[in-house]
Amino acid sequence: MAGSLVAGVVPPLGVPALADQASPAASAAPSPSPSPSDASNAVAVPCDPDRLIAAIALANAHGGGTLRLADGCTYTLTALSTTGRGNTGLPVITRPISILGQNATIARATTAAAFRIFDVANGGELTLERLTIRGGDDASQTVGGGGMLVESGGTADLTNCTVTRNTAAFNGGGINNLGVLRVNQSDITGNSAAEDGGGIESGGSLRVENSRLADNHSGAFGGAILSGGLTEMDGSTLNHNGAQAGGGLFVIGSATRVATSSISDNTTSATGGGIQVDGPGQLAVQESTISGNVATGDGGGILGAGKGLSVVLESTEVSGNTTRGNGGGLNNSTGSASLRNSTVSGNNAIGPNSRAGGIVNDGGIVALRHTAVTGNSATLPPGGIFSDNGIGGSVTVDTTSAVVGNRPANCSGNTSPIANCFG
Repeated sequence: MAGSLVAGVVPPLGVPALADQASPAASAAPSPSPSPSDASNAVAVPCDPDRLIAAIALANAHGGGTLRLADGCTYTLTALSTTGRGNTGLPVITRPISILGQNATIARATTAAAFRIFDVANGGELTLERLTIRGGDDASQTVGGGGMLVESGGTADLTNCTVTRNTAAFNGGGINNLGVLRVNQSDITGNSAAEDGGGIESGGSLRVENSRLADNHSGAFGGAILSGGLTEMDGSTLNHNGAQAGGGLFVIGSATRVATSSISDNTTSATGGGIQVDGPGQLAVQESTISGNVATGDGGGILGAGKGLSVVLESTEVSGNTTRGNGGGLNNSTGSASLRNSTVSGNNAIGPNSRAGGIVNDGGIVALRHTAVTGNSATLPPGGIFSDNGIGGSVTVDTTSAVVGNRPANCSGNTSPIANCFG
């Protein structure tokens, strides 16, 4: 098909890619480009980084296409290909392009100048399958995205991919998403950002499914993910990530839903060992586990801070988290938190003046429905629930909930009694 990518091999460098001899009528009404998801139209790219760069440039020039990489090849990029929003090793994606990785790797050479691997521009649509993105380095300090930048109006979809050992001097060590990003059955591991979002920083729309984000670190907020836009996470794990605040997940001014997922063994040098939500924002957690996280400051498992925020936990376990501040399981400050059919157990507040291994309410509203707060411990009483109600603050424990077995007390030590909480 003249004027578009077709099945075959990328032409050698220096040879015209297409010998168009189309009639004027054909030029006036070109055939549509192959569907990026149609593997039968894939263009084979030999194990050569220059040929990969040429193939992407050709696909952009002809309305998009599908590329099939050499099985298991490592395409090592030694120089940046484009500049714009920071340096990028491959041509900026401006059209619908699908890359069938076949377990290949695209990596920046360790001796090369700093550049990210992918940039998906406004109007670009990038689909990746079975591909590793490794060693990207965005040093711009203003843009972010060590492995990938998805610009506003751009879309990226990763399936069975690995994004690893990328760095950013700003946000999004692995990926900085300002557009639409979907991560499915993929690993985001070992990435770092000087600012926010060690694994992923998202100010756009983000969906993470059946994926793992581990061993990522940020210098500020969100060791694995910083969510500043609409975020959904299903069937995924955030573990062994680190940050100043929000070791696993940091939510700010946005709506985030977490379902059937695990957020565990994350750490912070300040607050929100597992999750931190800064208002106004919304966090809904369903059928998930938040466990083994550690915060130096308040909120070993979860910290919610700020007016206008809402945290809802449903059928969720918050267990084994630790803080040297207050609220080993949950610390709710001036916002609202609702726990339904959930368990807060075995959390610890271990600082010299720490209270409430289970739940702290600081001037907000906390409601427990059919929820158990058990086996939590604190240095100072109470070990279960502590509430400094402030103006308009309150804690409600319904009759189907239980606050028992906490040390040194369940609720004794509060200035105002909490109904249905004894001892």
